[in-house]
Amino acid sequence: MNMAIIPLLLSLLSSSMTPALAADEYQQIETLQRRADKLAFGELGPENYHLAKARTWLDFAFTEYNDKDDSGVISAAIGQAEGLLDALENNQPNITMDTPQQIIGGEAVRPDLWEKINALKKEAKFTCGQRPTAEAEVYMVWSGHEYHESGQSHAASYMRAVEDRIYSAQVAIDNCKESASSPSMEKITLSSDAMFSFNKATLNATALSSLNELAENIKKVNMLEEVVLVGHTDRLRSDGHPERNQLCPNNVPKASNNS
Repeated sequence: MNMAIIPLLLSLLSSSMTPALAADEYQQIETLQRRADKLAFGELGPENYHLAKARTWLDFAFTEYNDKDDSGVISAAIGQAEGLLDALENNQPNITMDTPQQIIGGEAVRPDLWEKINALKKEAKFTCGQRPTAEAEVYMVWSGHEYHESGQSHAASYMRAVEDRIYSAQVAIDNCKESASSPSMEKITLSSDAMFSFNKATLNATALSSLNELAENIKKVNMLEEVVLVGHTDRLRSDGHPERNQLCPNNVPKASNNS
């Protein structure tokens, strides 16, 4: 046999296998997208870091599927997405936040952008920028694939997509209202029965010491933003019972505070 035609035969043989393989990959992507959408529209929500990463892996796989990529990157991207979705659906604790900097059919690019991404993940308010950060990580791998396939000029648009998402994540984190030291609320209950006699709007003899103790505790708080008083009138009354506000026990702490 002429050795020159062997590569051609191998190429034709490979091409004959492509439709079945492509159909299988398409089915996998479609199934995983449905699973991801179910999680996104459920309690988890679309902002979740791991879910956002899984969905971006699927975008990567689907785009390359439409481009008829045969480098193996489609299968690799599907595997990454499936692993994350399995972990989320099984409520697996401590899901890894690591992302491979390159997969089959690609190469590692722009270590400076990886450094920025890793810095974002260490931010105290990272949760506010988790979705664009997750997307940026996958786009970095995607950039590496495009660079490997077609060079810098073709990868440039994907790298800009990474930079845009890093910027969006940083803005979201900087403007985040969430804080690890956000104010907490403490509930203190003072029994009305211990402070007021039934059908009376004046403090009884033991009430003053309870209020003084509460006041001393409040003074110990370093930062006090608000005090909310919640109370109620006597639970029993006739239709002719006086309902004037100044007779309501709820107003006594307010009146005492104003005096």
